[in-house]
Amino acid sequence: MVYLTDYILDHMDRQLITGSAFIDLKKAFDLVDHECLLFKLEHYGVRGSSLDWFRNYLTTRTQRVHFGIDLSHSRATQFGISQSSILMPLLFVLYINDLPLCLENCSVICMWMILF
Repeated sequence: MVYLTDYILDHMDRQLITGSAFIDLKKAFDLVDHECLLFKLEHYGVRGSSLDWFRNYLTTRTQRVHFGIDLSHSRATQFGISQSSILMPLLFVLYINDLPLCLENCSVICMWMILF
């Protein structure tokens, strides 16, 4: 937070334009695309049986809905990572790590705050 504050104040002193975007990522873990995440894991050097393990970990998950006394049929999930997993934060950071590369002509400061 200190770095961000100093950065903004420095730019204000030099009369530069500074903007910010604060994004609430509470439900973002539900939107992780499995194939995209596996591609990124491979890009970062996860290969062979390790990549197969991650593929199995992500693609063998199912979900169903319980409403009153009714229970839906199980369906395979194509998106999302288990929120109870110790791997969740690491996988999510790997998933969005290259997001700042999509922006041009600006500086990006990523700060992750996990609030429970």
